[in-house]
Amino acid sequence: MYHRVCERNPDTACYFTRGTAVTPQTFHAQIQALSKRVKFVTLSQGMALLQGMPSQTLCAITFDDGYRDVLEHQISDYPLTLFPVARHLAHSNSLIFIDHYYALLHRAQKRHGIRLEGNTMDIDGNLEWWVKGAVKESLQQATQRNNLLQQLTEILQVSKLPTPQQLYLSQSELSQLTKQGHEIGGHGATHQRLTELSESELQTELRESYQLVEKFRGATSKSFCYPDGRYNQHISGVVKKIGFDYACTVTQGNTQADTPFFQLPRIFMRETLVSFGGYATA
Repeated sequence: MYHRVCERNPDTACYFTRGTAVTPQTFHAQIQALSKRVKFVTLSQGMALLQGMPSQTLCAITFDDGYRDVLEHQISDYPLTLFPVARHLAHSNSLIFIDHYYALLHRAQKRHGIRLEGNTMDIDGNLEWWVKGAVKESLQQATQRNNLLQQLTEILQVSKLPTPQQLYLSQSELSQLTKQGHEIGGHGATHQRLTELSESELQTELRESYQLVEKFRGATSKSFCYPDGRYNQHISGVVKKIGFDYACTVTQGNTQADTPFFQLPRIFMRETLVSFGGYATA
């Protein structure tokens, strides 16, 4: 499981702090190490081959959120399974929440003496708190999240944000990647935590995601990835009923022939991960 492959700089600092970015050098070192032990496949290819009890260990390289990074650094030289967010492609009008929030921290003009929740705090030197602490989580769960993000924009004195075109893949690029043999899966309509939605909201998130995947997959198997890894038995059932064939979690581990199709584990690839232990070879 990857999210971003990019250089470490002031516009990517939060991703590295959170653990959702690796440098191109680390990515290729990890893939090179894995290539000695596995055969790279797309997720659906791997699931089909797994039922025949293959003699070789299979590995699907998955990328969550649909970042443009996969077009750079020779990443697409390998078979990829991409999970873009239906309403957050290059032509969209808004960023995924977490990208919006991180962009505010990256581009803040006021970085010290910030008055928030009755406390005065800094961004520089306290970035991990901002990335993993209470402010991010409260914004994530807020019903008036956009209003709160706007307030934070004013507090941090941010004048300009990156555009979706700068961060995300377009439909034409997704189509081209499909023609090159890569797989496009679903990751929701707006990257909402599915466990926190009403039934109607859940249906909307999944149907829009399925419709996007249908454009690229047609009658072939369709995969899904739970946003933030949040799911339960009911959600898995709805994902299946909508028409998806497999679903990935963020649970650490390997898929075996008897692993439930809608509870597929993955290995979270981080910048600091240099040894894969039993997970890569089990």
